[in-house]
Amino acid sequence: MDVLTEAGPALRRTTGVGGRASSSSRRDRHDGHVVAPLDDGPGEQPLPVIIATPDGQYALGVYSANLPQPQWPKAGYGRFRYAHLKGDGNATVKWNCVYRVRPAAAGDYRYTCYSIVGTLDSVQKTMTKLARQTQPRS
Repeated sequence: MDVLTEAGPALRRTTGVGGRASSSSRRDRHDGHVVAPLDDGPGEQPLPVIIATPDGQYALGVYSANLPQPQWPKAGYGRFRYAHLKGDGNATVKWNCVYRVRPAAAGDYRYTCYSIVGTLDSVQKTMTKLARQTQPRS
């Protein structure tokens, strides 16, 4: 599932994966290296997120050179685990990339969030490459 949603003064890009994903990690925003395992949340934190299956065969990551925003230094990337959902295949782990604008006047807004899909190894390498090649817009 990959959905672009708008809710109030924040723009969120949300991607999720079925309940097989069980490991999540936070990444350094400058070089993409693992900083720490990520708890289940829910909520936002300032570092890029990768969620993966235990064997590393499937992974989803999110990266933006412009997060966290200076006004919200402890936010930007959310993660949520819904392991409690009943029924085969209903458990879900998801992340999101969140930009906020306040006040939100009418007009054009442009944001870039990279959704990275692959094995854990390929997602880590791609995130590291993106972090090195992209620079925050000022």
